[in-house]
Amino acid sequence: MFQQAAQSSLHSSSKPPSPSLNAPAHVRYWLRCLKTFLPTAYTEQDASRIPLAFFILSALDLLDSLDSHTTQVERAGWIDFIYSCQHPEGGFRAFTGSKFGDKATTAENARWDPANIAGTYFAIVSLALLGDDLERVQRRKTLEWIKRLQHKDGSFGELHAGSGPVEGGQDVRFCFMAALVCYLLGTCSEQDPISQCIDSEALAQFVLASKVGPIPHSSTTSFEELIKDGRATMAALQENLTANLTVRSARLPLSDGSSELPGHATGSYASQSDIQDLLHWLSWRQTCMLTDYRDLVGLEEEGDPESEHEEEEQHQHQQRQEKQDSGFAVLSSTPALPPYLLDFESLHLEPSAGTVAGFNGRCNKPADTCYSFWAGSTLAILGKTSLINIAANRQYLLEKTQHPIGGFGKFPGDLPDILHSYMALAALSVMGEPGLKPIDPILCTSLAVKQRLQESLRERTQPGDGAECSLT
Repeated sequence: MFQQAAQSSLHSSSKPPSPSLNAPAHVRYWLRCLKTFLPTAYTEQDASRIPLAFFILSALDLLDSLDSHTTQVERAGWIDFIYSCQHPEGGFRAFTGSKFGDKATTAENARWDPANIAGTYFAIVSLALLGDDLERVQRRKTLEWIKRLQHKDGSFGELHAGSGPVEGGQDVRFCFMAALVCYLLGTCSEQDPISQCIDSEALAQFVLASKVGPIPHSSTTSFEELIKDGRATMAALQENLTANLTVRSARLPLSDGSSELPGHATGSYASQSDIQDLLHWLSWRQTCMLTDYRDLVGLEEEGDPESEHEEEEQHQHQQRQEKQDSGFAVLSSTPALPPYLLDFESLHLEPSAGTVAGFNGRCNKPADTCYSFWAGSTLAILGKTSLINIAANRQYLLEKTQHPIGGFGKFPGDLPDILHSYMALAALSVMGEPGLKPIDPILCTSLAVKQRLQESLRERTQPGDGAECSLT
């Protein structure tokens, strides 16, 4: 009955008013994050100050409010703080809490004060956000440090300090950031040995090998049946970041309007079928499921103990009833795409007025704010934003997760947090939201910042070497 009522409301002939981005509230939210103390819940994230700083600065930049709401003195102070996180052996720490100082650092305790790859990437882009020329970045040392992070299989670890081993598993996210750091700090000249700081062939092979699949193309087998055995459980995250890495970091830009990636030096490549599988998976991630179905039907989380007290059971029942009353609907996912699409540009999803559909990370999960960017940016990289039901996704972000005080929550009704608040703005920018600067889906920051990084890269190009400097 609840499903029928929800579906009936979605197909109502009355067209609801289009939600809007509350830009003034968001600017106030981000300025509070920037200039006052963060809530107590962020204490455990103290070791991630540089990534948090990037989200805050880049959010204000997307809202075109960074320069107008901060002073030159403030920006210079933040630049100095970021440089204080620079490691003497290359790279950046994500915070200063592990910094012993030059006199106190020894060979024994150096491993407790490492640079890390996420801190390094976010530090470099944050410096560009603040208008720094990157001249104080220890470029050569950082590139040598990046080289030490690469595993034999082509993947990258997260951190390395002193004589200890490389820490961090084979994660495509580390690969993505390592390759971008190497590109941003290297030169375009193949004569410079630093430009060869990573084994790009091994990296590309690792990325291609991380693909989950293959997905059979059949007109009779549903996509849900194909992945019910768990083969593609993490594919949303892996394929998303794999697309970023394959298309950009491994220096394999898509040809004009083509779904096929040009080959590596050895002739290996991502086939058209691979790209179509990825597009199929990503488009299936858009869903009208806004809350976990188990919360509605009263099923316990797997492994959770049964409620022992009647009072607790009544509380859970009340929470479920509140979610039903608030209009959170459990609906089927967006219609399945044809198993093997030959003409993606001709695809047009026609939602009913008022349809709300965000993106999830994997099957049978509710929509989550951040995946509107992870899936949307990958589709943008592949030139297939036409596969996004923009109106429904915009409705989800601006009506369901946008908070009155500014920022966005992870799920409808949640308080805003820094990560999801930024991912929401980034996703809206990918979809061309008015009032936001256009974003580069690879760097996850505005095109204006990308241009600054390009200019910095261009200045380091050897005159007359014929190299072409571009992040495109």
